[in-house]
Amino acid sequence: MRQRGFIQLGLVGYAFVGCAAVIAAMGAAVWIQTSRLDDCTEKYAAFRAEVKASGEAARAEAKRRELQDFLRKERSDAAYMAEIDALRARLGRLRNAGGAASGRLPAAPSGSKSPEGQACFDRAELQRAYGKLVEELRAIAAEGSEVEAALKTAREWANGDKGIPGAP
Repeated sequence: MRQRGFIQLGLVGYAFVGCAAVIAAMGAAVWIQTSRLDDCTEKYAAFRAEVKASGEAARAEAKRRELQDFLRKERSDAAYMAEIDALRARLGRLRNAGGAASGRLPAAPSGSKSPEGQACFDRAELQRAYGKLVEELRAIAAEGSEVEAALKTAREWANGDKGIPGAP
């Protein structure tokens, strides 16, 4: 008998050994991939928990900021309206203190015949025109004061409520 090698197996034997090696390698690969999948699953779960906590914190901060902005707006609106009311009261006192109807025009000299170089006007018509002018100027001044108050309030709002009564 002639010896053909260390282990004598036929072709089928070598095929079985090859299949066993492939199955063992695949088992090791599955075991490695399973451990990697478990690691990735844990990391993903931790990431999701972190994102969820971050989102809830951001949502809570947004609600807090929204409430704070609402309160700032209410305080600023109240301060603005108080300033407008005070402004309108001052304008009303000025309007009632005197004006065109109080006779600020001097009385016409008796028997004047319009000296040369001077213009003579009908007193009633001049007084009516003067009164209308004063009213229009007061309306413009009131509107300008209200716009100034609105701008002041907007600046205070932009600067974080400095100067608004009741602001923290």
